[in-house]
Amino acid sequence: MSAILLPNTRSEEGAPTPPTRDNGEPYRWEMVCQGDTMRAYADTYADLIAVLIPGYDDLPAEERLTARIRYVTDLISPLQARLLASAEWEQRQELSPQEREVLLRPRFEPLVIETWESQVPLVLVDTHYQPYTDVPAPIGVPDNVRDPFNIAWLRPADENTLLSSLARCGVINLSEHADWRI
Repeated sequence: MSAILLPNTRSEEGAPTPPTRDNGEPYRWEMVCQGDTMRAYADTYADLIAVLIPGYDDLPAEERLTARIRYVTDLISPLQARLLASAEWEQRQELSPQEREVLLRPRFEPLVIETWESQVPLVLVDTHYQPYTDVPAPIGVPDNVRDPFNIAWLRPADENTLLSSLARCGVINLSEHADWRI
């Protein structure tokens, strides 16, 4: 099964009526994506990811992780630019030259830094760090949580964590239908 993709409506028009399967049952997931221009409906994470990554559903299982990592790696720069642009003026003014350089540099490889203390979130890919590689992950603020407010972790290790991290970073909106039955 693949996802049903519909154009999104403007907010003043209200949300479109979600499609249903042939038996009248709702799809489990709704994902608003592609810059809020499209809505995808599906029952599986894989079907939703196939909307984001063309050809994903045709890939063998062993190649899907690589496709997810490539996808989030391509998202780093535009997402980082959006987060930097949306930061408060004072937060941007407080950036040190080194922090500015870290935020603006291309990130095809892991950043090797111990901590990130800026209020401007830093976009990182978790599979670039331990336990997936030998590189220790930077520590954010606060330092005792999985997702500190100042590090925007993209998590492509599996389909669920990919979609959850994209939603947390504002790349997609993901919701589960209230009447969906297991």
